Amino acid sequence: MIIETERLILRPLTQGDVDSMLEYQSDPDVIRFIPWPVRDRAMVAQSIVDLEKMVETTGAEKNFVFGMESKADGKIIGQVNYMLKGDREFQREIGYVINPKFGGRGYVNEALVAMIGYIFEMPGVERIYATIDPRNVASEKVAIALGMRKEAHHIRDDFFKGEWMDTLIYAILKSEWAKK
Repeated sequence: MIIETERLILRPLTQGDVDSMLEYQSDPDVIRFIPWPVRDRAMVAQSIVDLEKMVETTGAEKNFVFGMESKADGKIIGQVNYMLKGDREFQREIGYVINPKFGGRGYVNEALVAMIGYIFEMPGVERIYATIDPRNVASEKVAIALGMRKEAHHIRDDFFKGEWMDTLIYAILKSEWAKK
């Protein structure tokens, strides 16, 4: 599955992407809010295998991770994903991470606009949401720029990476996205 934007090709990750992915997946500042540990090269390679197995098991309409390939140099600069949690077929949670060398240039927004449009074309999907740590100000700005609304601020509702954290929920409905 491939989605093309002005500056990016969103595509499945491959073992050829390990070195590009390692640049950001081994950075403690980048993965601070991401649900995996700092990864070494072997862990990044295994994560690609695990992603392939997840898609084979659940189906690409339920869970998928796109590598964000820069058209300028063919390098993976980050990733965006969607997932079905539980049996709530009408909604998908989205996530995103970018190599800080490419941050602040609108790449994540560009990728997510394309991916959200793709998700809302899936039969039965009515709602897309993002779960954000409020300390991750950049991530919250992305959700707001996408037109998502803040639905909740849960206080100390998750013990994550050794500390209690709050959780923000941002969401957008298919009908709201269509008006954009």
